[in-house]
Amino acid sequence: MKNRLLKSILLLLVLLLAAGLAIYLLRPIKTTKPTPASSAINSIRAAGGTNIIICVLDAARTDHFGCYGYPRPTTPNSDRLAQASLVFEQHYCQYSLTEDSTQSLFESRYCVPKKSPSDSPSLVAALQPLGFNTMLFTANPWVLFAAPSGKGFDRVEVELPKLPALRLPQPVLPQKASAGPDNLLAKISRWLAKKPKQPFFTYIHFLPPHIPYDAPKNIQDIFSGMKPPLYWSAPSAMGTAGKKNEGPATSLAGTPEETVNLYDANLRWADEAVGKLEQALRKAGLFDNSLLIITADHGESLGEHGYGWHPACPYNEASHIPLIMHFPGKDAPRGRIKALTQTIDLLPTLFDLHNQPYPAVAQGRSLLPLLAGETAGINANSFTAAGPSTKKFQAFVARDLQSTLLLSHDGKTRALYDTVKDPHQTKNIIQAEPQRGAELTEAFRQFALAQPDPPLYFIDPTKRWPVEPDSGQTATQSIPENLKEQLRSIGYLK
Repeated sequence: MKNRLLKSILLLLVLLLAAGLAIYLLRPIKTTKPTPASSAINSIRAAGGTNIIICVLDAARTDHFGCYGYPRPTTPNSDRLAQASLVFEQHYCQYSLTEDSTQSLFESRYCVPKKSPSDSPSLVAALQPLGFNTMLFTANPWVLFAAPSGKGFDRVEVELPKLPALRLPQPVLPQKASAGPDNLLAKISRWLAKKPKQPFFTYIHFLPPHIPYDAPKNIQDIFSGMKPPLYWSAPSAMGTAGKKNEGPATSLAGTPEETVNLYDANLRWADEAVGKLEQALRKAGLFDNSLLIITADHGESLGEHGYGWHPACPYNEASHIPLIMHFPGKDAPRGRIKALTQTIDLLPTLFDLHNQPYPAVAQGRSLLPLLAGETAGINANSFTAAGPSTKKFQAFVARDLQSTLLLSHDGKTRALYDTVKDPHQTKNIIQAEPQRGAELTEAFRQFALAQPDPPLYFIDPTKRWPVEPDSGQTATQSIPENLKEQLRSIGYLK
């Protein structure tokens, strides 16, 4: 009798748990409604095309693109596409490193510190119920660890560099060309040639211009031995606080001139991949039915403020990134967008373009009213973290269209720049402009308070660092051994 009663109780508990789980899984997800239709909005939506392609050039900084004013021929293909596209002049990433930046793109969240709530939106997961065939092509393994955002692709193709590990310090980069875009392009071209099911969403992540700066010799020769245009240098106002180089640092290729020349060659190499991608799309008959987005995960510091590489740099060279949106069709929108935009705005924009609601937990904003010319601005501020999140962010950046405020992890060190008068951020005006600094500090405070673990320690030294749950293993330990060597080859592991 007792056994029968016990079994009945256990069965009841199982049924209750199953019912609770079903209710949780089937609960309505809070969403934000698409932008109300107007003739301008409907025109933008009609021009959006069937397919979505996001092409990321790793570590591509805006000020080295011709369409953004660089006098060298580093990006002829992107420049040509830009003439028939929307070009965003003030677009910034949320993190100056790949994994976190990719996660913020796919989830439209800042994820500070690095963790995602259970209700985090996922661009991939949300597109699949709408009938999208989802594809991921990447040459940077960190994209694979942008979990949980990268999970759920229908197909994943990876082309990892096969280079000897960088042993730091590394005064000269290896010159073995094997991290280039050609192999990844071949996989993309084969997939396109098979006429993939439409509509499709494809995320493509080329490694160049990211290190190693090993573009083919014929491309390096374009800039070799020349004096780089527009190169400048200035001290970092952050001092030792917030400044922590990891990876190859400033001795990447000897002199700053040699470093810039090699970087520009790598950017030219990446731009050739953009041209070949366009050709492959045209050959497959898909170019005129696809929205092509060219952007970057972050920029690259070439020693301007004493930083090398990108993870620790809080300046614009590591966070100001290109955004070129090429809509198909002769009547597609085009022009220059001067408003402040950021990576987390892409997810809401893509859903809004397809007249679909997007998750309310998304922290970005749809750019559709901006694209339609119905507003002059979407964001009053944008925010970027610098430094490896697996340890502690070294600096945070708060900006508006006129100013940029740098905040150190010590809660005391700050720097303020007038980015209109001083675009290279060479003159710290924190003492001369206290009101402007106070306004951006307050903007950061409001931003911080809206995060799951408010990073208030950047403006208040009495606040403690947030403690993340101990998973029992470090991020590095969780990486499969066959990928660790690949991460070492592009400078992420020692």
